[in-house]
Amino acid sequence: MFSTIWRICFSLKANPNRSRLEKRAADIAEFADLRNAYVRHEKQADWLRTPNEAFGGQTPLELLMSGRVRDAIIKFRRLQAGQPM
Repeated sequence: MFSTIWRICFSLKANPNRSRLEKRAADIAEFADLRNAYVRHEKQADWLRTPNEAFGGQTPLELLMSGRVRDAIIKFRRLQAGQPM
């Protein structure tokens, strides 16, 4: 996860898509903050790789790798609030 953030941040310096990349980096950081706040450290690796009904049966990692970070954040926040999926 950190290598992804580093690559995005590094590519921001001289990139015409800077705004889009900045948003993506901010989304990844927000997701990491949510995960760190609500998933115990020793369970995080398993949680990322475990299919979750709240994520449509996908793993959180699959959502992240498919570029759906914002979707993962929204679903995570709904889970926090106890809202139906």
